[in-house]
Amino acid sequence: MNDAIENEAKILNIGPEEIRGKLIRLGAQKVGEFNFRRHVFDAIPKREGRWLRLRTDGQRTTITAKEISHDDVDGTSEWEVEVSDFEDTLKILQKIGLESRGYQENRRELYKLNDVEISIDFWPRLKPYIEIEAKTPEQVYETARQLGFNAGQLTGKNTKKLYAESGIDLDKVAELNFDGL
Repeated sequence: MNDAIENEAKILNIGPEEIRGKLIRLGAQKVGEFNFRRHVFDAIPKREGRWLRLRTDGQRTTITAKEISHDDVDGTSEWEVEVSDFEDTLKILQKIGLESRGYQENRRELYKLNDVEISIDFWPRLKPYIEIEAKTPEQVYETARQLGFNAGQLTGKNTKKLYAESGIDLDKVAELNFDGL
């Protein structure tokens, strides 16, 4: 089981083509393109900043407990295990009484640069953003600098907060996909 603080930050409202070009010039390796499907569940008891995620890209399925203590680069902890089947795991969670708060889809292009993961994320009704995840906060800041961004342009806000800022309450959206809300 993965049990670690995530050192990650987002850079919002980016131009995907420009970022791809910068990543290639820096020597980043493209890992792949992923179409994620996920169900999100509230913790019991419900607590702001803590939730469970069941996610698949069609090849790999994980269940992850996430907890946000603050919006800085090192403000999120996660505990993750791989499971064998998305639909069967969903049924098991439902059988023990957990109800999905919502179904969500997003697309991701994933790159690796010097042991740092950089993803270009696409979510319905949000502008594309990049997420930089590394072993240390310093690596996150250095990678952002290499891409032409400064620390003031980084945010640790989670996707739920980004949607809230655009007037969408994800707690009230049963299905979030590219076909519409």
